[in-house]
Amino acid sequence: MHEGAVQAARRYLDAATRLAGDSVPVALQIDLVNALLGGGAAQTAAALAGRILVRPGLPALTRLSVQLLLGRAAFQTGAVHQAGGLFDAVAVEAGPGHPEVALKALLDHTLQSWVRLGPQAALPVAVRARRAAVGAGPYQQACAEAGWALCAWLSGDPAGLSAAERAASSQAAAWPVADAAHWGLDLTAVPSDILVWAECFPLAERLLTEALQIADERAEPFLLFHVAVSRSDLLRRIGRLGEALEEAERACDVGELVPVGLPLARAAKGLALLEVGRLAEAAACLDPAVGQQWYLAVGYQLRLRATLAYRRGQVGAACSTFAELERRMSEWGVADPAHIPYAADAIAAYLAAGRRGDAARVVDWLAGCPLPSRWPAATAAAGRAALAVHDGDLEAADAALVACLDLTHDLPTLMARCRTLTAYGAVLARRGQRDHARQVLSDALARARECGADWYAEQALIELRRAGGRTWRVPPGELSPQEKAVARLARAGRTNRQISRELYLSVNTVETHLAHAYRKLGIRGRGELAGHDLD
Repeated sequence: MHEGAVQAARRYLDAATRLAGDSVPVALQIDLVNALLGGGAAQTAAALAGRILVRPGLPALTRLSVQLLLGRAAFQTGAVHQAGGLFDAVAVEAGPGHPEVALKALLDHTLQSWVRLGPQAALPVAVRARRAAVGAGPYQQACAEAGWALCAWLSGDPAGLSAAERAASSQAAAWPVADAAHWGLDLTAVPSDILVWAECFPLAERLLTEALQIADERAEPFLLFHVAVSRSDLLRRIGRLGEALEEAERACDVGELVPVGLPLARAAKGLALLEVGRLAEAAACLDPAVGQQWYLAVGYQLRLRATLAYRRGQVGAACSTFAELERRMSEWGVADPAHIPYAADAIAAYLAAGRRGDAARVVDWLAGCPLPSRWPAATAAAGRAALAVHDGDLEAADAALVACLDLTHDLPTLMARCRTLTAYGAVLARRGQRDHARQVLSDALARARECGADWYAEQALIELRRAGGRTWRVPPGELSPQEKAVARLARAGRTNRQISRELYLSVNTVETHLAHAYRKLGIRGRGELAGHDLD
């Protein structure tokens, strides 16, 4: 077990249990429960923990420890509410008589509350754990600090970042042996999540690489799952999309051992596929049966569903799903827009549907973010530019996009910059500055191609063509990017006049693009577009 050979440990412990028969020691059974949990056999671990708890004469401290193991097993199998009840009961019963057990239960309860209900509900529990950790060992204190940092940052408290950095810096000196480490509040993975949201990308990547090594060495399925999802999120943000997709695939594989997290892993994979332009494959990652046991899985799945609908031209469906995600984010008490960064697509979808007030509300939320990260402020500036374009004020749009580019000039978030450059180039072209526009749009196109972000590359290419830029010739018989864009919106039920407003084309140009698309696809009208892949 100490070497991380969990499956071998399970075989030996299982054999020892069978040899002992009816006289099997409780300590041996507890070791086997730990091995089962470490190997992903949570249901078997729960059954064995239940049998231990009905043994007569069980000492109180042993019973409390086994209840914690049963709670962990319940968590891994998706019974998150049951897990929370067990953790809370142990924390109350252990009280001052067994402070170490009480602290461990509070740490477990912090994680469970965050997972199920979000940061706002978990923060009071995290505060209790942080207080209970005063006087405990350095590792326990660091775990409590990491749990509080997670809930505090997401609730809008900038102090969460410094707390995360303290927790991460303490882990090298305080790291315990494998069977003493906390199973969920890892001192590399949890702080790294906060560092990603706070745009401290190099440190976050280093910590996640360390966490991956630890997870492999210890064969900890939950930690391995956590690291894979977090690495995929980090790599997707900085434009390393191939690696992001690989990590999401890893998360899906490990998710088979941690069923509660599988919808989250599938959504992470779908979001990576969206960015590379593989929309049909992204749609296969939607999980219609996702429950309410993990708020982050619900949030990721809603973001995937809404963004996919928008990029397919299904503007009405996108808007309703974005509105649902907004409502959930408020319920969960998430104050950091970078946690589930859906805002840019939501603003675009609302404006495409003519819902200016909804778009302005999202912009105001971004602008009011109390945290020191730059993405919310930059996205708010880009949103103000989109509102200005919608209102016909191109000068204000130009100024807002320049401010957005200034805010993010040294951030490695390639796709966010591609998006801003594309919007800026489009505004410049409409203001008559076509030479400057072509330079900006060529830069956007090159950056998108560099990271394999085909969806962003197509948007930049469309605007570059409009600005008179030289691009490659479309092979005979294939739809041009503009023809695809028009056909997708027509397939989604938009009228020619609506398409003209959304794509800044004349109605005559829309009709021409549709006529060319019909001829190339061998169809007679928009009613037959549904049978063709336009993604």
